[in-house]
This record gives sequence, structure tokens and C-alpha cells, in this order.
Amino acid sequence: MGLDKIGTTIGKEIIAWTRTGASKSLLATKPIKVNTAGLRLAPKLEDDVVQISNSGIQHVKRAGTILNTKTGLQENITFSNLPNEIDRLDYYTLSAYNQKKERIGELSFKKLERRNKPSCLYINYFGTADGYKGIGSEMVRQLVQLSKKLGMDGRV
Repeated sequence: MGLDKIGTTIGKEIIAWTRTGASKSLLATKPIKVNTAGLRLAPKLEDDVVQISNSGIQHVKRAGTILNTKTGLQENITFSNLPNEIDRLDYYTLSAYNQKKERIGELSFKKLERRNKPSCLYINYFGTADGYKGIGSEMVRQLVQLSKKLGMDGRV
């Protein structure tokens, strides 16, 4: 459903007309009223929280952790050291390790300089081990932080 036309009434109510079904006809619309008193701006989120459901059991995943799907427990994740400077010609590797210091994820990246566009980090290779959830998200989070640190505004 997409909003095609928005109108307001006196008070704190918005009326939005949406298309019904898969029809593209403007005649097949219906109004939906939304009370603006219940709408609020979301606060800035400092950490991601993900609800992972497995057979009705709810797990809350915090930033900086991964979920071991074999045990159902959260584990801290550690990473190899990232460089402080990046040469555009070289490829760099980021490795992720579980609590037992076993490598469970790896990605290869380099600095990509684009004509008339800002620089960014380019992922060349990405691989994760079975038995865990959240490895990829945490590895990408590390690259975004590196991109910010290098003045690329988090572009990956």
C-alpha cells in the first residue's frame, strides 16, 4: 500500500487515501484515519536489538554479541585488528572469533575511490561459519565504524 494523497482535518488527525488490493485505479481507494496524538519521534538507537525466535523462545541479541544456535546462548565476538590507514591498492582482512578463539567469520575489503563520489570501503569476500547468528551483522558493523574513523562517513 502506498500513500497517494494526504489530507488533514481540523484537530490532530490525518486522513490518508490508499489503494486497495493490486489495482492501479485511483477509484479503488479507501481513506484511513490516523490519530497524530499517538505518533512520536523514535529516540536515537545506540545499540541494535534483534528478537530471534526459535520454537517460541525469545532471544534478545545485543550489539557486540552473536547467538550460538547449538547452545542457544549469546557469546561475545572478537575481531582481528583493523588498520589505522588504508591504501587503495591493498586488500585487508577482518576475521571474527568466538570465545574459544576459533575463527568463525572472515571478510576481505579494500578502499574504493570513485570519480566524483566520496570514497567507501568495498567488500570483496565475505564468509561465516555455521552454528551462529549475527556474525555478518557484527562484521559489517566493524567496517562501518572503520569507515567513520577514516573519514568516509560510514560508507561500505
